[in-house]
Amino acid sequence: MLHWSEKMDVSFIGTIIELKTIGDADEKYYFHSWDRYYANLKLTIFGYITKDILVQYCAEGPKDLENVVIKMNEIMPTLDPPFYTLFCPIFRSICRNSGTFVPDPLNDVRGDYSTRWSGWDLRERFEISTYDDPFNGEGVRHETEWHKENYTDCMKANRARLQIERDILLKITESR
Repeated sequence: MLHWSEKMDVSFIGTIIELKTIGDADEKYYFHSWDRYYANLKLTIFGYITKDILVQYCAEGPKDLENVVIKMNEIMPTLDPPFYTLFCPIFRSICRNSGTFVPDPLNDVRGDYSTRWSGWDLRERFEISTYDDPFNGEGVRHETEWHKENYTDCMKANRARLQIERDILLKITESR
């Protein structure tokens, strides 16, 4: 399993979490049960920003997927609430299906914009850096690149997403 950590400027209380997955959603459960809809997703990257650090864990191939889940289950209960992410239903479902801890409270970093704007659109609106995201906001590329064993770019994209989510959270908080 790949691991990366670095000092990070954090001007908020709590933890931002970003997960990357592979697999397909089960369409027969769309809008009926988010947990079942996302039940087939497999966690590939577990990343977070809290206090003064950004940390990521990335599975190196299918045989390493369980190790990322184990690491998430080990670390998540030790992180400081409140928790933030993009699109909370996916996150909750992954935690319920793969994890032993579901963060609470769990808030969308986009605040009131969560039903109208994607994270990438808000990044543009607020003039936030791309943080050299190698996928240029195309999250769907993660699965393809992960299967090609391009773990470095997958982690760079996840790192960029964490920083973008941090900046969105700060901008939303400032505007209140």
